[in-house]
Amino acid sequence: DEALSAADIDGDGDDDLLLGTLWLQQNDDGWLVMTLHDANGAPDRNKLADINRDGRLDAVVGFEAISKAGPLVWYEQGTEVTVPWRKHVIANPEIIGPMSLDVADVNGDGYLDVIAGEHNTAQPETAALYVFYNQDDTGLNWESQLIYMGDEHHDGSQLFDMDNDGDLDIISIGWTHDRVLIYENKGTAALASLSESPMDLPLETATPAVATSETSQISDRVFKGLIVYYPFKKGRVLLLRINLAWYRR
Repeated sequence: DEALSAADIDGDGDDDLLLGTLWLQQNDDGWLVMTLHDANGAPDRNKLADINRDGRLDAVVGFEAISKAGPLVWYEQGTEVTVPWRKHVIANPEIIGPMSLDVADVNGDGYLDVIAGEHNTAQPETAALYVFYNQDDTGLNWESQLIYMGDEHHDGSQLFDMDNDGDLDIISIGWTHDRVLIYENKGTAALASLSESPMDLPLETATPAVATSETSQISDRVFKGLIVYYPFKKGRVLLLRINLAWYRR
């Protein structure tokens, strides 16, 4: 387990915690450990989101599977939060190492979608980044799209609107390289440029973060915000703007 999500899972007004397929219910006496579905396997990254739009938080989980196929699923919270949650498959067939994920409405249809980057250290040149489009409010029908192949991902793949054009872009990092990757949602497959300013810091592996604090001009485009990243090998902070482009239907 390498991810911890906090939200009010049981709807009682205070935050609970999700760790893999376990969640910790906060109450007046402390914390109660609950199981979503079962404790088998090696759940890794997770996100809390209402996938089927029933007003209750569900859990999207990618399982640890380094350079091999692994499950990408979501667990449906029922009317009784303490009853085992129903497990539903997102990626079918399974993708390689779905240990880098995020959840948002990518195509603006009102349904929450899932992006996932493959953690394939054995063949990083074939590692892919996917978006799984949720087709309805059941969360049972998903359509996948390959965004890009050739970048390995690890604890990255986060959605945000980098260029303030109203659609979601993606930031990601990998384990086998020390690059920050930005996939701009442009509606075309055209490439964009990269600008970075490295600074040495005594840090190791970490997750990219986005903060809105300045405006920068690249070509004829204006981008707002900084991206700060700590590469695990060299401990640098990179302040960058944009790297790769992707398209969606």
